[in-house]
Amino acid sequence: TTIGVRRFEVARRALPRSERVVSVLGHDLRVKVVTLPDGSTRAKPEADDVVLIARATGRSVREVREEVRKSL
Repeated sequence: TTIGVRRFEVARRALPRSERVVSVLGHDLRVKVVTLPDGSTRAKPEADDVVLIARATGRSVREVREEVRKSL
């Protein structure tokens, strides 16, 4: 049992982001692109889309992620 609870507020700043669609192994896949404070960008594939493409193509999630990396 607990005799006390800690509470505190947290501030969060989100990076500017956009979404692109790329074609991977014949399927469309959403990619989130964020702009970092130094002006560079970083992209990350949407996890649900990666899993769907892996199932549809019979490839592993790792293989699909590698194909995404090549296409960016």
